Amino acid sequence: MKRDQLDLDLLGVDGTTGEYKNRHGNLINNPSEVGGWSALSTTTPPEDANKDGIPDDREPSAPANRLPEWKNDPRNAQLDYNGDGRTNLEEYLTEIASELSNP
Repeated sequence: MKRDQLDLDLLGVDGTTGEYKNRHGNLINNPSEVGGWSALSTTTPPEDANKDGIPDDREPSAPANRLPEWKNDPRNAQLDYNGDGRTNLEEYLTEIASELSNP
């Protein structure tokens, strides 16, 4: 999984050498004591016209999403288009978690 700067500061590059893992240092009472907050980068979120939490380019091509009454309905994230017992949103979240942990 990709680590941001805050993870690297706390855990170290390999996950075992940072301040937190080695239990070095003192209690931190204020972020300024350790150089302040790390700058975390952000990106523009992907388009999600129906606001269901699944980006438009990742929407399943299930029949329900092709029907005019469902195409732009945020409730389609709650459907189980392949019948495996997991919602479309759960399927998407599993996919992105897998992509992050296996770059």
